[in-house]
Order: sequence, then C-alpha cells, then structure tokens
Amino acid sequence: MKVYTMKQNKNQLQRERLTITVFAITALFLVTNCKKEKDGQ
Repeated sequence: MKVYTMKQNKNQLQRERLTITVFAITALFLVTNCKKEKDGQ
C-alpha cells in the first residue's frame, strides 16, 4: 500500500514537471514570436 502511494506520487510529480515544461516552452515560443513581430515592424 505504501509503495503504491509512493509510485502514485512519483507519477503525479512527473506529470506536474511535464506540464511546467510544456508551459515554459509555450511561453518561450510566444515571447520569441512577439520579438520577431516587433523586429519586422
């Protein structure tokens, strides 16, 4: 039971890390796009 709970927590941590990574990449992509548009004008 305890091992199962630890495994569950590990999976949840990995999912949270993945969400943070995706969010960071999206934010970086948006910032890069904004800079390109400003340079274009």
